[in-house]
Amino acid sequence: MSESSPSSLPGSSEAPPGLVPGLTPELRRRLGWAGVVVGVCSVVLGVAAIAWPGVTLVVVAVLFGAQLLVTGIRRILLGVAAPGLETWVRALLVVLGVMVTIAGLICMRNPFTSLAVIVVLVSVSWLLDGAGDLVSAFSGGREPGQRALLAVGGVLSVVGALVILFWPALALLTLTRVGGWILVILGVAQVATAARAVRSGHAAPPATAATPPAAPA
Repeated sequence: MSESSPSSLPGSSEAPPGLVPGLTPELRRRLGWAGVVVGVCSVVLGVAAIAWPGVTLVVVAVLFGAQLLVTGIRRILLGVAAPGLETWVRALLVVLGVMVTIAGLICMRNPFTSLAVIVVLVSVSWLLDGAGDLVSAFSGGREPGQRALLAVGGVLSVVGALVILFWPALALLTLTRVGGWILVILGVAQVATAARAVRSGHAAPPATAATPPAAPA
């Protein structure tokens, strides 16, 4: 009779196929809910940017800075809390998260800066965050559905960044309208991706202590 492999024991912390290895169901749920919060914040901030009456440079800096701040913090948490990922992937996610967080803080602490500076900060940060999603999508042995959602989110971030960066004669009103719609789309993609992580955490059986094999008679 063959012995059960360590990964098949009830107390094993190995992730089910298609999920990031090294994450317990509880941690997957928490990170998933954090992703839902970030996605909802992106949608709310995007709608606010689109509908804000008499938008000013200060409003734009605060709205987009807040989105970069919460996105960067979540990226850092993903890099720190995923021990199953390769070391270079975790390090890259943390570095990208720190850079995006710093960009968000700059926008919020210096809201009277020029429109050009805000455009550069937002577009470069979206490029970095999109790169983080694409790296995450193709690492960790994810299932096709989760991989596709992350890849789509990464591509949307990169495309949105390029649109903002290279839009001809970008004006303040154009930035708020175009950037607002991009935030809404990115937020919906983030919520969809995070919801899968929440469901996977609830579906996974709770870890229990492994039962030692019975002694032979």
